[in-house]
Amino acid sequence: MTKHFSGIGAAMARLKLSHQLFGGFAVLIALAGLIGGAALYGLTSVHNAADDLADQWLPAVGELASGRGGVLAVREFEIKHARATDTSYFAEYEEKITEQTKLVEAALAAFAKHPLDAEQKKKLDSVRKNWTDYQKAKQKVIALGREKKQADAADISDGLSATAFDATVSALDALTAQAFASGHAAGQNASKVFLQTRTVVLALLAGGLLLGMGLALLIPHLVQRQLGGEPRDAVQAVQAVATGDLCTPIAVGVGGEASLMGRIRAMQGSLAEVVNAVRQNAQSVATGSQQIASGNQDLSQRTEVQ
Repeated sequence: MTKHFSGIGAAMARLKLSHQLFGGFAVLIALAGLIGGAALYGLTSVHNAADDLADQWLPAVGELASGRGGVLAVREFEIKHARATDTSYFAEYEEKITEQTKLVEAALAAFAKHPLDAEQKKKLDSVRKNWTDYQKAKQKVIALGREKKQADAADISDGLSATAFDATVSALDALTAQAFASGHAAGQNASKVFLQTRTVVLALLAGGLLLGMGLALLIPHLVQRQLGGEPRDAVQAVQAVATGDLCTPIAVGVGGEASLMGRIRAMQGSLAEVVNAVRQNAQSVATGSQQIASGNQDLSQRTEVQ
């Protein structure tokens, strides 16, 4: 792992400083985008699952519950109609039956508008078939009541009508149970997507933190190694050389001869050697000049003596 990390560091060291910084920030930005994308995907999936639950299955269960209540109400008024001895109540009972029948039909029509699978459509067809059978039996009960044949009306109400009613309620209960199960599955799917998204985002965050810490340690180390010291120390060393001060000590770390500070120190040493050489040459020229001047003076004196 250390060797691999060193290899990455060596590869990055060959890049320009601007490329190193750009690469580090680009990696972090890409990782942030990846985290954001994963979170957005998860939120969208949870939102869709919540929409399925809120816009489909909860209303569907409510519609079936409303339809079941209407069936029970129709049955209640049908029984009262079959056993009523006072015909003046017939109109009121029949009005209530018509009103509740419309409620049941509206509830079934509303439920049918939801996207249903084959099993749900099959159960809905069963509800409608049993409801139609019950409607026929109920009409016989009402007709016999109108004919003042309460005994026959009560017999059909307790027999054929009761059987069709029980089948209708049973089919409605089965369809409601399946709708509940579908809603529960939608809720579980939302929870599953949330947990998966949370796991992915946490993993990406942990990876991003580790990668960020690694880059935070690696890039300054590479920059420090390239500079061989603090940037302000390099500036001061260059300023000293520029003003002719070749005696200021320049500190360079072990193995930093190839760094900027190492090159500045090497330049300082080279300039000092050049200055020393020039100084020595100047002294040699001065000595030679003095010797020539002394020789000229001796020659002049000998000439005068001569």
